[in-house]
Parts: sequence; structure tokens; C-alpha cells
Amino acid sequence: MTAPFILLTMLVGLWPVCRYKVFQKFFMVIGVAINTYVFIGNIAVYRFCAVITPNAANELSPFLCYGMMAFNETSKQWAKIFRPVLFSRALFSFAQFSGYILIAHCILGKLPKQKKAVPLKLAYNLLTRKQWIKLNFQILLSFSIWITFLVSDLRHAEKYIPKDHFVIWLKIENLVVWFYVGAPLWIFAVMISALESLITACIHEIKELREGDINEVISIYQELCNHIFSTVRGLKFWFVIHWFAFGMAFIVDVALGFKSVDSLPNQQNEFQFWVFHIAFLAFALYPFLYPSICAASLTSKCGNMLEQLNFISSTAWRPGHPLKIRSNMNEFLIFANQTHCGFRIGRLTFNNGLAWISICFGIFGMVFKLL
Repeated sequence: MTAPFILLTMLVGLWPVCRYKVFQKFFMVIGVAINTYVFIGNIAVYRFCAVITPNAANELSPFLCYGMMAFNETSKQWAKIFRPVLFSRALFSFAQFSGYILIAHCILGKLPKQKKAVPLKLAYNLLTRKQWIKLNFQILLSFSIWITFLVSDLRHAEKYIPKDHFVIWLKIENLVVWFYVGAPLWIFAVMISALESLITACIHEIKELREGDINEVISIYQELCNHIFSTVRGLKFWFVIHWFAFGMAFIVDVALGFKSVDSLPNQQNEFQFWVFHIAFLAFALYPFLYPSICAASLTSKCGNMLEQLNFISSTAWRPGHPLKIRSNMNEFLIFANQTHCGFRIGRLTFNNGLAWISICFGIFGMVFKLL
């Protein structure tokens, strides 16, 4: 169950449980180099390749200007059509580059410095079999979306860009993007799932109290909140930058990318054209929406914990339990509600409302385009 996650995190250099640290550093250096190459390359394509002379583009094309040399002086309209696509690629590669660098900094640098934070090694051990099945299904789903987008993107581009010019750059970019966009998302999902496991353990610990006063229950809940807040503090920088970067990339993809693709002539295969559209939208929306759902899930789990304890009747608690007295339960609930335990950044708690805003925003963008 854990093999896919471990393999992916090892290949991107983010798996901390490594006997030989040199291999982790080696894969991380490769990851930084590849993401830097893709990022700088996409900027170069957008800034230079569509405007320089065909001869100059021809010299750079196998490595940077994929296919731009095919747009000779008699067909400059191609360059004009493709420039918005190149801009959206550059913005997406920035989100990918920053996401990889920041998740590495958070997992390997910031989290170990937080006293109560849950490190990735411990988080990995806290997940249940059910949670691993859920995570593997999500990895498989994202892989299916990526494969569909990759195949449709390559087949779509073959109509307009000569194979010997675009293959090197475009294949390198598409082959690595799934690893370096997906790995930070699944690491984040493992961290959130581990915190949800701690919530389940907290409920069990409170129920198993045999005697004591309300302060013991509050102390158990405080310990849980300290773990959650410390872990979120270690990940918040990545979360905020990732959310805004991929949100902007999605907006640009919807606003500019499809307008350019719609301008292309000779769209003879209508089914293939729509597969490309839908796969492209799903591929752009997934990294923006997924962290929002995970963060809201954690906050919802904290709220469900309080509801679950609140609905236990006084007769169901064992004799001597502090929550058997209703006034103690009310005191605990007031304290718990005031702590706002969950995925909180500053004074903002990321709850289901914000997640639904993200979902509606993504659906609106898709419907706006497809209709």
C-alpha cells in the first residue's frame, strides 16, 4: 500500500527516511535542475522564441524553442496564436518550480524545527490501511488525468509543429511535470491524513478516561491542537504560494490558453479536440483544488470530533468520567470552539466554505469555457 508513495517521494528527493543521505541529495539536485530547466526554458520560449528570426529559433529549437522555427516569415500568425499558450506554460512552470522548492524547504527545513509538528516519517506511520487505499486511488486518478492530457497534447501538437523540432522539449516537460507537481500534493495529503489520525486517537483517549476533572480533557485536546497548529505552521508557506500560483495558472489557462487553441485551423477530429480540452482543464484544476479539499477536510474532522463527543449522552460515559457531567461538557465545548482548531493560517481557518468557493470557482471556469 505504501510503495507508490515512497517510490515517488524518493524519486523527487523528498523522502526523509533514507539510509544513504547522498541518494536523497542526488535526487533533490536532479529535481532542482529539472524544474529550473523547465521554468527558465518556458520563460525563454515565451519571451524570445516567438519573436526572434526563424534562423535563430532553428538553432535553439531542440532544447528551447520547440517548434517556433516552423513559423516562418510567411506565417507569423502562428506565433501570435501561440503566445498566450506559451505564457500559460510559463506561469504553470513557475507554480511547479516554486511548489517543489517550497515543499522541500518545509518538509526538510521548517517542520523539524517545530517542536510539536508531525514530521513526515511519523506521519507516514500514522496512516491507516483505509487512508493508504484512498491516497493510492488519488495518485492513480491523477496519473490517468496526466496520461490523457499527455497523449492528447502530443497528438494535438503534431498537427502544427514538426516532430523533429518539438519532441525533445515537449516530452521532457510533460514527462516530469506529473512527478514534481504531484509529489508535493501527496506529501501534503499524507501530513493531513496523519493529523486526522491524531484526531481519531484523541477521541479514543478522551473516551477511555476513567476519572479526573475537566482539565484533563482540555489538556488532551490542547495537545492535539498544538500538533495541528505546529504542523500547519510548517507547511503554510508552501500552501499559500502553491494555492495562489496554481490559481493564477488556472485563470490564465481558461482565459488565454483555450482562446488560442480554438484559433487553430483543421480541427477535424472533434472527439480528440474535446478530450484535449477536458484533460487540459482537469490537469490545470487538480493542483489548485486538491490542497483546498485536504485543508478543509482537516478542519471538518476537528468539528466532527466535537459533534461526536457532544452527542454522547451522559449515561453512555463510564462512572467518574469528567464529561459525564453536562456542565463539564459545555465548558469543554466552549473552550474547544474558541481555539478554532483546524487548518488555520493566521486568523483564517480554511474550512468547507473556502473549499467550496475554490470548487465553484473551478467549475465556473470549466463551464464558462465549455459552453
